[in-house]
Order: sequence, then C-alpha cells, then structure tokens
Amino acid sequence: MQDSLLIHLIWILAGFVNGVTSFGGNLVATPLLTLFKEPEDTVVLACLSGLCITLLMTFFYRHHPPWKDLLTLVGASCIGAPAGLLFFGRIPTDFFLLLLASILVFFLSWQLLPEKYKRARTRLPLWTGLPVGCAFGFLFILTSMPGPVVVIWGLLRRWSRQEMMFMMNAVGALGAVIAAVNYWGAGYLGLAEFKNALGTFPFCAAGVFLSIPVVRRMSTETFRKGVLLMLAFSALVLLVRAFR
Repeated sequence: MQDSLLIHLIWILAGFVNGVTSFGGNLVATPLLTLFKEPEDTVVLACLSGLCITLLMTFFYRHHPPWKDLLTLVGASCIGAPAGLLFFGRIPTDFFLLLLASILVFFLSWQLLPEKYKRARTRLPLWTGLPVGCAFGFLFILTSMPGPVVVIWGLLRRWSRQEMMFMMNAVGALGAVIAAVNYWGAGYLGLAEFKNALGTFPFCAAGVFLSIPVVRRMSTETFRKGVLLMLAFSALVLLVRAFR
C-alpha cells in the first residue's frame, strides 16, 4: 500500500516536471521507480504511464508540428525498437542501473555546455534523423529514457522552442505506442500491466495540470535548474546502487 502511494506521487512529480519544462517526465520517474520495481517492470510501467503525460503535452503544443522530422524519427524507431527488445530482460540489474545513470550524466553534461556549442551553425539534413530514430527506439525499449537524443538532434536541426516542445512529446507518445506493441508481442505486457498503468493516469494528469499555475508564476530557468539538480541526485543514487 505504501509503495503504491509513493509510485503515484512519483507520477504526480513526473507530470509536474513535464508540464513545467515540457519534457523530462520519464527522466524523473524511471530512476525513482527502480527503488520499488524490477527493471523490466519499471520500464514497461514508465512506457505506458508516460504516454498519458506526453499525449497531454502534445495536445497543448499541437500547433507547431515539423511533420517530416516527426515521421523520420518515428519511422526509424520502428527499426530500433525490435533491436532493443533483443536485449530487454537479458541485461543484469547492475548494468541496467548503470545505463540509466549514464543517460542522465550524458544529458546533464550536455545541459552544462555553453549555449553557443549546443546549436549547429548549419542545419543538419533530415536524413540524419534515421540513425537518431533508431537509437531512440532502441533506448526507449531498454530504458524508457530516450529523450536526450531527440533534444540534441532537435537543437542541431535548429527547431524553434515550440517545435521542440511538440516534438519531444509527440515522438515520446508515438515511441511509447511502438514500444508497447513490441512488449505485447514479446509477452512482457499484458492486461495486468495495462491495468496498473491505467491507475497512474489520473496522477500523471494531475501533475501536468498542477504545473499550469507554476508556469505562469515561476521562472522556467529557475525550475529547470532545480530539475537538473534532482536528475543529478538520481544519477548519483543509480551509480551507488549499481556499484554497491
């Protein structure tokens, strides 16, 4: 009962973070869920529950769709996802925790770079989204935390802020559907998992809607720094657990 309450609180937090920063819900939720669940159960739940958050955020930013970029990433992720499934459930728990921590460290390191190094002087061609989409699908299946690769590609594609917000959530939502289909086909996802995820949806939505008044009053940059500190703490906890 206590674990269930804490899991619901995690999804309120994930929805809140995603609502304020427009991405990062699973970056927050997945490391925390590993405290209560096995790796496979953690990733499947994060995939399904995170879908509620990304669908809501996609609706909010629906007026800014770079369709070609979206189709390229999603199409390529259909190739990467089955490849990731070959390793899903077969990697040791310590390695899984280390992989999650590595993704967080990579993302945090990118965030610390000066702004002038984050954007390309010339826009990357669309075809570069094919390997990025494959990596996205692969990482989604394994960790449910593939967002950083999309953020970096979006910056190098010189998306506007509104396009970035749409793409992070639209790709996340469609990636979750692709991952769920693969999990279902491989026997990792059944009615019990769907029921558990459905029970988290009201808490995910509550977190998103609670973020609305905060967005209007708090500096986004101030909150972003707080989220980065929280992600750094999550990475440290994951590393300690991986090497203990």
